[in-house]
Amino acid sequence: MIINKKILALAPHFDDIELGCFATLHKLSSDNEIYYVGFSYSTYAKNKKLIDESVTRSVNMLSLTPEHLQKFNYDPRDFDRSRNDILQNLYDLNKKIRPDLVIIPASSDIHQAHQVLHKEAVRIFKKASLWGYEMPWNNYTFIPHIFVPISPISLKQKLKATSSFPSHGKSSFMENGILKDLASLRGKQIGRQYAESFELIRQIIE
Repeated sequence: MIINKKILALAPHFDDIELGCFATLHKLSSDNEIYYVGFSYSTYAKNKKLIDESVTRSVNMLSLTPEHLQKFNYDPRDFDRSRNDILQNLYDLNKKIRPDLVIIPASSDIHQAHQVLHKEAVRIFKKASLWGYEMPWNNYTFIPHIFVPISPISLKQKLKATSSFPSHGKSSFMENGILKDLASLRGKQIGRQYAESFELIRQIIE
């Protein structure tokens, strides 16, 4: 059980948290302090206002206050050039929040922006547990070390949150209930109905 912890979820793009770990955050939100931080609007985000509205709906589902949401606006195609600034942002977040658990893109994620955020987060959050969330469309390989059983309600909230993003109307990974199928697969691996899985990067046990 994870109780009375500060949990920081990092998204290279607004919608990555919804896709990768939202059901887990929904499950943990009643007993822990959740922070949601996004670093860029996707290149296909033609209307930033609509994305902002989707993010607002997501954080409301998690019952987060404005102090628990932070949005940056980096060029999603050029995280490498912004690496030092992103590193400073993470340093400031670590100093301000002192998170117990940080959830980030997995080490096997091949997306350029995801790789940058993963590497810089590993550098900064040396005193926190680190989990990498699963995104099969970006992961060449992914070993699910951690399984978090999720309820049908938490899964429903995840699907509601992801579908609210206007960019997802025709995305291949949203077709035919792929996110629900993935949750079902991970659940069956541990004898549960649904689950989300994570790469274990570092775990601190008090």
